[in-house]
Amino acid sequence: MNRCLLSILVLCWAVFLGMLLCWAVLLGMYIEQQRTGKFFPDEGVVSFGDDTNVTFAYTEALTIEDLLDAIEQVESRGDPNAVCPDGCCIGAYQLTKDCVDDVNKSWGCEKFTYEDRLDKEISRTIAWSYMLHYVPLAYDTLESRARIHNSGPDGWRNDPRWFVRNRGYTLEDAVTKINNSIAYWELVKSAMEGGNE
Repeated sequence: MNRCLLSILVLCWAVFLGMLLCWAVLLGMYIEQQRTGKFFPDEGVVSFGDDTNVTFAYTEALTIEDLLDAIEQVESRGDPNAVCPDGCCIGAYQLTKDCVDDVNKSWGCEKFTYEDRLDKEISRTIAWSYMLHYVPLAYDTLESRARIHNSGPDGWRNDPRWFVRNRGYTLEDAVTKINNSIAYWELVKSAMEGGNE
């Protein structure tokens, strides 16, 4: 009986060490992604099925800072006092009140105010925090982050059927949402490549 118990303990210990090693590798990948702004290699197509095809082909290392600079240019041309026509999005990153609320929830406190959207540096932090909170680690690319900034927490998704099943969209509305977020990414990508100066 003692040998059986010892075998079980050794097996449990081996499983625990294996899991610990996997977490260490994932943490290392996450830290590298935060440092470089990239989770995947610089070139290629990564396909995760119907919902998550991600295409990227950069020859230079673009970072989250490049992405935030490009989003600022696309959204407001850098104007911290910019207001969209219906008044719901303001500041350099055109942030909504819901965005501020979501970021405060993710921080676990009321760190940001609605007025902070008019402060260029603070609104940059809000935009970054929003993307970081909602992007799934396995799909963390600059494209996913840009599309989340534009289209909300599910903006990175590519499968219209998911929106129909899980968000109650019509198929036409789901396709429109996806196409709009892809078009937004194209604008941001162009700005990152220097085409929106």
